[in-house]
Amino acid sequence: MDKVDYFTFPVRFLKGIGPAREKLFQKLGIDNLKDLFYYFPFRYEDRRNVSLISSLKPGETAVVKALVKSIRVSRGFYRVKHRVEAVLEDESGAVLSVWFNQPYIANYIKPGRRFIIFGKLRFYNRHLAFVCPEFEPLDSGQEFNVKRIVPVYNLTSGLTQKAVRRVIFNSLKKYVRFVIEPIPYTIREEEQIPNIAESLVNIHFPKDMDWLKNARQRFIFEDFFISQVLVYLRKLKFRTAKKTKISLDYKYLEGLEKSLSFNLTGAQKKVLDIILKDLSSPYRMHRLLQGDVGCGKTVVAGLAALAVVKAGYQAAFLVPTEILALQHFDNFRKMFGIKSVNVSLLTASLSKKEKSKVYLGLKQGEIDLVIGTHALLNEKLAFKRLGFVVIDEEHRFGVEQRMALYRRDLNPDVLVMTATPIPRSLALSIYGDMDISVIDEYPQDRAFPDSFLKPQSRREEVYEFLEKEISHGRQAYVICPLIEQGAGGYGVSVEDMLLNLRRRFKKFRIDTLHSKLPAEGKNLVINKFKEGKIDILVCTSVVEVGVDIPNATCMIVENPEKFGLSQLHQLRGRIMRSNLKPYFFMIYEDNVSPDILARLKVLTESTNGFEIAEQDLRLRGPGDIFGIYQHGYLGASIVSPLEDLKTLKQARRFAFEVVKKDPYLNLPQHKGLKEYINRIMDKCILWREN
Repeated sequence: MDKVDYFTFPVRFLKGIGPAREKLFQKLGIDNLKDLFYYFPFRYEDRRNVSLISSLKPGETAVVKALVKSIRVSRGFYRVKHRVEAVLEDESGAVLSVWFNQPYIANYIKPGRRFIIFGKLRFYNRHLAFVCPEFEPLDSGQEFNVKRIVPVYNLTSGLTQKAVRRVIFNSLKKYVRFVIEPIPYTIREEEQIPNIAESLVNIHFPKDMDWLKNARQRFIFEDFFISQVLVYLRKLKFRTAKKTKISLDYKYLEGLEKSLSFNLTGAQKKVLDIILKDLSSPYRMHRLLQGDVGCGKTVVAGLAALAVVKAGYQAAFLVPTEILALQHFDNFRKMFGIKSVNVSLLTASLSKKEKSKVYLGLKQGEIDLVIGTHALLNEKLAFKRLGFVVIDEEHRFGVEQRMALYRRDLNPDVLVMTATPIPRSLALSIYGDMDISVIDEYPQDRAFPDSFLKPQSRREEVYEFLEKEISHGRQAYVICPLIEQGAGGYGVSVEDMLLNLRRRFKKFRIDTLHSKLPAEGKNLVINKFKEGKIDILVCTSVVEVGVDIPNATCMIVENPEKFGLSQLHQLRGRIMRSNLKPYFFMIYEDNVSPDILARLKVLTESTNGFEIAEQDLRLRGPGDIFGIYQHGYLGASIVSPLEDLKTLKQARRFAFEVVKKDPYLNLPQHKGLKEYINRIMDKCILWREN
């Protein structure tokens, strides 16, 4: 057989799929052979021990070898339209097996044939029975799903476990030899890591639990190793990238600081000094600035941007939402009174004529500072003298999107900001290509919220408190997980909550804000809220970034169990914008599990974003912290960064040694690694010229 490129080989050409079933696999995120091989099981069933029927007990899961003595197909009522019942027998006794709404099973389960049956036992019509078990004929010569540890996969409607297992089993048998081995042999030998082909077979169809453990460990190491190689390659690229040294006017900066209506905190001053040193350096800055919502990251970035503009360069702020772009635009003008600096907005909602005007202004150097959304990433956009790029909430942008700004001709200094606190052990791994700074101090006038966890049955208590707050001139947010019912999953919707609140609070002014509103509609609502013309704003998590209303001191989150802890913490930050005392309420469904309540309780006990983020990682996994494979690789389902911290540190050490010794991965022992990285990173952006 000719060599198969498993990165691009479409799944529709695999045995057992075809064009129709291909769409079902694509719903699972499986487009090619690589996706299929790395679609790991989420659990396993040990079917190696065959039981005698006489030993079966209700509630247990068991495997039996049995002869079909009789079968009966009958019609049911309501939801059960068909029922297939079979009497199974071995040398020790008999047991019933029943399948619902699967009449075709009678075509396979026939009297006189012997089967392996696997499933859970319970009482059915007062008889012990297998209910909807899996089965496999013993006369087929292949005991495929029995007498082994069997994988269990996440599915979509139209696909069965048996079908997915069969496709993966056959594909591994035929194509696993074409898989690229990205981990160099010397590292595998030192760490006693099995090779890629052996590991793929055993992560799906393990010989025993030891083989499964070794395969799982291999892919955890691989996941971390590849991600860390990418991190160090990017770090090397930035550390060696020279740029024009920016001469800063420190007297001008002192004047800007003095003009502020507040004093910078010690942490802000410290970070600003570090950034200014980076700007004055002959090498490109590539720095991550971490800090909770409201700690003052934007002020620091704004001062640095104005220093760059004063030195004769342009600066750009890339933000994820138009709401945040507008907020920065307004805040810069208010904070700095920058009459001599030409500041422009560039967002998707601008007309073609307005965009063209901004494009021309940037190209000719007439615009000093531009604040924009994804529109800033347009390849047609050109700067005359770009010196500084700020990327706010960077995890909301993909690698290629960020690199589009990094690759500008003038090698601009880059400051990345995030309000998602990340434990240091992980920050070094995720953002190891950057220098890291943290603002760990709030402005002195900030009040910390009291946070409460309330069941639905105590909603009226919350509403009574809300009524008092608004009567005292304050404003409030009510956060809902859905815009409208039927939008996916359960939960309170913005539409329903608006109606309920208008019935409950007839004298208050209530409005909504969500992602389906057009840009003009969003801006109108936010401005009305700022002006105090709205008392209660019912919205989705769209306010997580970019809405800054100092008078809003109360927030209610509906169905908090549908949000991550870090996201709830960021939402809470919206009511920490002044010295007014804030109050944060989470109203949960009465029937939520104790585990969910324990998770949510973390927010009532801590306002430290780093502590909360660590709990979120332990309870939910990397999730939004890593973004959607934001570094091109990291994020496989088997990885739990905190639990696998030792492996992460080892992988980081090996990655550092590889990149230090061979920064372009040209040595023969790194051939597989380079080919692999090229494939997952589109001929690797890391080898390209700036």
